[in-house]
Amino acid sequence: MPAGCAMTTLPRPVRIQALLTSRAKLDRTAAPAILCFLHNLSDDGACVSFPDGAAPPERFDLFLEQGGQAHPVEIRWRDSDRVGVRFLDPLSDETLCRLLPHLGLAAGEGGAGDAPGF
Repeated sequence: MPAGCAMTTLPRPVRIQALLTSRAKLDRTAAPAILCFLHNLSDDGACVSFPDGAAPPERFDLFLEQGGQAHPVEIRWRDSDRVGVRFLDPLSDETLCRLLPHLGLAAGEGGAGDAPGF
């Protein structure tokens, strides 16, 4: 775990209310990943919205960090403009700690922040 990250003191699962610019790869073709926004991020899931009204398939890949690894997700629920996803492999404490500064939050705080775009 990165030095100075207080994730070990938080109960699991931790839900962080946030707005994080991300990318989603909706299919296995060469098509580029599309813009999306993450809300209510936790180690095991997130709420995702798509600004262009994209209709994601039941499973797709989510990129939380620029140049970062793909995180396979599965849709658990759908709303008019958002989907709730479950990470097929829960996020590591290290990944959550790397994301915290981009959310404008300290570990354990709620609220919203903006991350730099891709």
